[in-house]
Amino acid sequence: MSVKQVIAEIRKELDNFTAVRKWKEETGQKVIGWFPPDVPEELIAAAGALPVGISGFRPETRLAEAHLPRYVCSFMRGSLEMALRGELDFLDGVVFPHACDTKKHIVGLWERNCRFGFVHNLLFPRQLNLPSAQKYYRQEILRFCSALESFTGSKITTEKYQHIVAIYNQNRQLLREILRLQGEKQLLSNEDFYLVVMSSMLMPKTESNFFLTKLLNELTHGKGSQNMVPVVLSGSLVETNGFLKILDNCRLIAVGDDLYTGYRYFCLDVDGEDMLGGLTKRHFNQIPYSGYYSERHQKSEFLASLATERRAAGIIFIHLMFCEQENYEYPEVKQYLDRKNIPSIRIELDYQTQAWGQLSTRLQSFAEMLGVV
Repeated sequence: MSVKQVIAEIRKELDNFTAVRKWKEETGQKVIGWFPPDVPEELIAAAGALPVGISGFRPETRLAEAHLPRYVCSFMRGSLEMALRGELDFLDGVVFPHACDTKKHIVGLWERNCRFGFVHNLLFPRQLNLPSAQKYYRQEILRFCSALESFTGSKITTEKYQHIVAIYNQNRQLLREILRLQGEKQLLSNEDFYLVVMSSMLMPKTESNFFLTKLLNELTHGKGSQNMVPVVLSGSLVETNGFLKILDNCRLIAVGDDLYTGYRYFCLDVDGEDMLGGLTKRHFNQIPYSGYYSERHQKSEFLASLATERRAAGIIFIHLMFCEQENYEYPEVKQYLDRKNIPSIRIELDYQTQAWGQLSTRLQSFAEMLGVV
């Protein structure tokens, strides 16, 4: 089976959430959607439900705009639109991490208008360097466990949790190996690589591991083209069509990122022996993210180091329009990269009103500056 055939199979399983709907029909168990970043899916699975990442990239949001102002980012508008249109009718519940003000305050809208049986707000600490932060995080995890057990009627036992963690760690290890080969061989387009990552969020992990293993086998024996210019992507998330297709057409290949629909999702495993300790360690040792502040994890230093390590020619910032936290930190990061002589460009995206032609022109110019002929 070729790489293209494996990708085609994955696309088929993701279409209209086919894999998720099939799982729910076969098991009769609950499905809980989660918004990125950093929701501990392992706990949802250990409680007997299927965790599914919510990806809200829709070109039109007429229903959502009856409830939300225009200055809410296109990702959150698109996600609410999907729910209001009934496209998430397989969900029994949804989890919002307190990663930005919009996710924190939009919970009430979902409770009133989407009628899910379970709507939970994970109030994770935003200042990770405070002495109380880890204790607070542990209490939030315990509150989350209690809410999940009450909703699913299934207790999160040590045995179930350790079994789930082993499966999820295998998934992360497979994704890291695929990323390594992507940097060496460039066998996958940007669109296909991030589709593979997203597929791990959108189907049962055992099924995802099956596809990733098949894909990894094909990539291991394949020969790369090496005719793309390597870059690093920075931001929060990226969709799997418009922007990435333009990146492919400009012959720019992402060999690293800090996206929560990318490397942040699979960069660290979890210690299954100690539930609270393992989840806390992963959360507080994650790569930098705009929504959290930590003196130990500076995004500017991380990106410069990543670009050097992956031999990237430049960095592309992908910022969602109206995302305050990304806008706030960008000038300082940009100045740091300039001092290190690392070329960069900032792209601001709105998936409902994006001018793709203009974006293509900007990225093509950046590609030429990096040496694409």
